[in-house]
Parts: sequence; structure tokens; C-alpha cells
Amino acid sequence: MSKPPKMMSYFLFMQEQRKLVPGWANKSNNELQALCDPLWRKLDKTEKQEYKNMKKAYKEKERLEDEKRFASVMRVDIRTKVVVGQVDRPDIVWVTKAKEMEDVQ
Repeated sequence: MSKPPKMMSYFLFMQEQRKLVPGWANKSNNELQALCDPLWRKLDKTEKQEYKNMKKAYKEKERLEDEKRFASVMRVDIRTKVVVGQVDRPDIVWVTKAKEMEDVQ
């Protein structure tokens, strides 16, 4: 699974402008960037801070979703005996449930 692109406050600003300004909805990202760049530069620090706060909220939401997704996959309360089949690298280890090995034998 590929990692999603890094979220930036400027990108959030661009996407907001895409929705707000008529005729910008179908612009490519390059065209949109050329149109938004002067607008972004005109924003003062407090306006830019709003987008930075949006970015932080987005990252926190993403972190919570990741945590929830991993919690549903990683059930730490259940232990299963396994048999190590092969170790390719420290981060790649092939295992089989011990119960399945018993069934094969």
C-alpha cells in the first residue's frame, strides 16, 4: 500500500479555492497553483494559521483512523502458537499457525 501524499496547509488552501471560485473546479493542479499562489502570498499570518490548524486537525484525524484500523487488525488479547518457517530478513518472517502444522502432519 502506498503512503498518501503529505498534506500541506497550502494544498488545503488550493482545494478550498477550487470549491469557492466559480470556474476553478476543473482546473488542473498546475493551473490551480498558478492562480492560488498570488492569493496565498497576500494572506496574513493569522489567515495562514487557520490553514495550518486545519492541517493539524487533518493529521490528527488521519492518526486516529490509522490507530483504529490497526487496533481492529492487531488483537493483542489473543495469542496463537506459530512455527517459524523461514526468515528472509528481520522484517520478513514466514510463519504458520502451529495448529495448521499439526493438521498437515
